[in-house]
Amino acid sequence: MIREKIVFLLSAVFLLPSCGGKESTADYQRTVEVVKPVAVGSVYERTFTGIVRDAQEISLGFKTPGQIEAVYVEEGDYVKEGQIIARLDDADYKLGVEASKVQYEQTKREVERLKTLYEGKSISGNDYDKAVSGLKALKVQLESNENKLSYTVLRAPVSGYIKQVGFEKSEMVDAGTPVVTLLASGGKEVEVDVPVSVYAERENIESVTCSSSYAKEGGVAMRVAGVVPSADGSQLYKMRLTFADAKSEKFTSGLNVAVHFSFRNAGGDKGGVVLPMRCVYEKGGKSYVWIVDKDSAVVARQVEIVGAGESGSAIIEGNVGADDNVVCAGVNSLREKEKVRIIGKTADSNVGGLI
Repeated sequence: MIREKIVFLLSAVFLLPSCGGKESTADYQRTVEVVKPVAVGSVYERTFTGIVRDAQEISLGFKTPGQIEAVYVEEGDYVKEGQIIARLDDADYKLGVEASKVQYEQTKREVERLKTLYEGKSISGNDYDKAVSGLKALKVQLESNENKLSYTVLRAPVSGYIKQVGFEKSEMVDAGTPVVTLLASGGKEVEVDVPVSVYAERENIESVTCSSSYAKEGGVAMRVAGVVPSADGSQLYKMRLTFADAKSEKFTSGLNVAVHFSFRNAGGDKGGVVLPMRCVYEKGGKSYVWIVDKDSAVVARQVEIVGAGESGSAIIEGNVGADDNVVCAGVNSLREKEKVRIIGKTADSNVGGLI
C-alpha cells in the first residue's frame, strides 16, 4: 500500500511541469517593437551637431609683392577698421612714383608749350593730339605707381580679432599671399558636416533651426549660406548656416549646437514609404515586413525596396501605409498570425524610427 502511494506521488510530480508548460506556452505572447512608416514626400527631419563660428574669417594679404618691413599685430589682438596691420618695404615703390611724377610734369609743360604753337597754327593738329595722348598715358602710369605704393600698407577692412599671423619681418611675400587671418566681429554662423544624402537634398530643405542647452535658446531660425561641393575623407560635406534674425548673441564662438533640418521629398521622385532596413526580411527571394493588425496578430506583407533613404533606412513600395504598425525588431523569429504585444512608442520627433 505504501509503495502504491509513493508511485502515485512521483507520477503527480512529473505530470505537474508538463501540464504547467502547456498552459505557459498557450498564454505566452512575444513582445515586439513597432514603427510608423514615413510617407515619401512628407516633411523629413534630421539632426546633426554643428559648431558656432565667427561669421567672417578673412585672409588678408598685400596687393603687391615685396619684403615685409613690419607686422604690427599679434594673434588675439583686437583691431579696428582701417587700422594698419603690416607694412612692406616701400623704398622702390617711392622711387617709381618719383620717376613717374618727374616724367609727367616734364611732359605736361611740353604739352602746354605745344598748345600755344597749335593755337598759332605752327604745328599740325595731329602732332598736338599725340602729345596730349602721351600726357594722359603718363598720368595713368603715375596713378598706377601711387596705387602700388599705397598697397604696401595692409589695413583691417573691418573690426575684429587677429586669429593667425603667418609672416614675420623681413620675409618676402607675393601679391595675394595671406599674411594674417582676421575674425570679423559682430556676426556668427554655424558650421555643420552633413552626409551625401542631405547634400543631395539641399535644394528641398524647408527649414533649419539650431538649439543649445547652454545658450537657453530653442529653435532659432537659420539660413543655408553655402556648402562645400566636395566631400572630405569621411564622406561629409561642410555646410555654412547663418542666423536668420538677431538671436545669435547668446551663441558664442566655439559652442556646439544641435542643428535640425526639415526637408521634403526624402526619396526624390520615388513613391512609397520610408522604413528602417531592419524591418525588412527575406523569404524565398522576396522581401516582406510584419504588420501588427487590430487583433494584435502579425501579418506578412510583401514589399519591394526601391531606394535607400537616410541613416540605414529603405524606401519601399507595397501594401504598407503610414498608419500601419510595422515590426522593427526580431522579424526573423515571427510566424504568420502570431499574437504579439507591442512595447515602446516611437517619439513624435522620430517618426519612422530613423533617427
